[in-house]
Amino acid sequence: MAEGRAGSAFLVVDDNADFAKLLEGFVQHFYPGARVKLASSGQEALEHLTMGRYDVVLLDYRLPDFDGLEVLAEIRKRLMDVAVVMVTGEGDESLAADIFRMGAYDYLPKGAIDSASLRRCLDRVVMRRVLETQISEKSEDLVSSSRELSARSRALDT
Repeated sequence: MAEGRAGSAFLVVDDNADFAKLLEGFVQHFYPGARVKLASSGQEALEHLTMGRYDVVLLDYRLPDFDGLEVLAEIRKRLMDVAVVMVTGEGDESLAADIFRMGAYDYLPKGAIDSASLRRCLDRVVMRRVLETQISEKSEDLVSSSRELSARSRALDT
């Protein structure tokens, strides 16, 4: 599980600067060497995501310009390859269902976040990202091998 952690890039999106700094500190403690950026609005988050590569976005549901679902929808619309963890001080099962249906990796109620729960969540998300990357690379290798074998087979047939 250590693979991929140190080089991971995180974007923390929350308009509460103190809470954002707290999350930033946790992430830097859990993943020494990881890159962590902060954004205080949905627009700023989208600008960061457009300008650079991030592995995980910790996205607040209530932002001054957009709500988290609108930001998540825009991320998916633009086909950005990033894991989104929605963080919210409000919410219920219906909101959680919407968040997962829209492609978020996880959902954390702010009142339930402590270092252990955040660590477990981020470890799951980072591991999933590592596994998805490995599967994608293996899949590309298999497709390439299949094409090569097909070409050789056609050459033998002629």
